[in-house]
Amino acid sequence: MPLRYRVTRHIFATFALGAVVLAATAHARQGTALPEEGRWNDRMAGIFAGRVQLEGGYTFLTDRSADTRIRQHVVPDLLLRYGLTERLELRLGWPGFVSTEYDGPSAPPPFDDTLKPNVGFMWDALNQDGWVPQTALLAAVPITLEGNPFTMNSLQPLSQVLYCWYVSDRTSLGGTTGVALFHEFGDHFVQLQQTADIDYLWSDRLSTFVQWEVLVDHGSDDDGTQHLLGTGLSFLWTERLQTTWRLGVGLNERAPNLLTGIRFALRF
Repeated sequence: MPLRYRVTRHIFATFALGAVVLAATAHARQGTALPEEGRWNDRMAGIFAGRVQLEGGYTFLTDRSADTRIRQHVVPDLLLRYGLTERLELRLGWPGFVSTEYDGPSAPPPFDDTLKPNVGFMWDALNQDGWVPQTALLAAVPITLEGNPFTMNSLQPLSQVLYCWYVSDRTSLGGTTGVALFHEFGDHFVQLQQTADIDYLWSDRLSTFVQWEVLVDHGSDDDGTQHLLGTGLSFLWTERLQTTWRLGVGLNERAPNLLTGIRFALRF
């Protein structure tokens, strides 16, 4: 498989995670969206002690290099979140299945893969205090180190700091800073991940976000940087069900041309 195509899959690591975090923080200001024990006020992780949330969705990526086009699909990208305490949550993920197709005169044959599960924790560290942002810490490790590092929190060790500033009742600024370790097809490298976003709450149930992302590979046989600009909408259908749609376009040659997906979050 061409190295560039392997690299494009990594862009999902923070983009998918950022979309979910933005959706959560967008509704944090909804005083009536959830019952008292389930509100997300002053919460970044969003899951209280004893509460369970199930997330999943579908993601599509397309890219082109020279005379070959790649299309990738991943489903169901499941994530089970359980509140161990008021500030600490357990996260069990299973990216699911990825299907890859190639078009072109010298394209390789299509292939399907089953991705392995992962486990992680998120700690709601700080509430916003003036210029000190609301802050959370995330760490995830694979249950196995084999597989395809394609989707959110997928199959490689990952650590991130998530932060958010509420600048008004409807607007917030935020981002993530993280690092992931990759061992892929004999190539060992570190990936630095950074996002910055702005989130706006249009109503008690509808929010939107714009996000810039950069991924920097260090120590790889093919070091480089990817830049992506994304946007999306989140809608709170009921007190328990939310969906998020996202769309991203690559800003440089190394980034994928386009990725999009839809995700749900169901709270119990």
